Amino acid sequence: MAEKIRVLIVDDHALLREGIRTLVGTSDDIEIVGEAANGREAVEKARLLAPEVVLMDLAMPEVDGIEATKRLIRENPQVKVLAMTQSSPRRPRRGNCLTPSRRSTRGTPSSILPSPGR
Repeated sequence: MAEKIRVLIVDDHALLREGIRTLVGTSDDIEIVGEAANGREAVEKARLLAPEVVLMDLAMPEVDGIEATKRLIRENPQVKVLAMTQSSPRRPRRGNCLTPSRRSTRGTPSSILPSPGR
């Protein structure tokens, strides 16, 4: 059996984390290693759980997803972070988590997630 991709889910809404866990967890090559409810928890859990991929909400209390992403990449440059957010037409999100020269991945989810065994 091939190694599974280790994923950490980060969102301040428990119901959304549960839904993501249910959807992503059905894949045979993905292992959900943990969940966090804010950016501070995400950084702490990433240190302990060593995920390869972090599914990160951007708008969270305590430490937001943008700052948490910067901290995660500073501590572990190999981690892949897939940013998630919900925007309202009244309050659109602007800006990037990181500059394109640092980390920018566009394409299908398969081009974002590392191959099993890496």
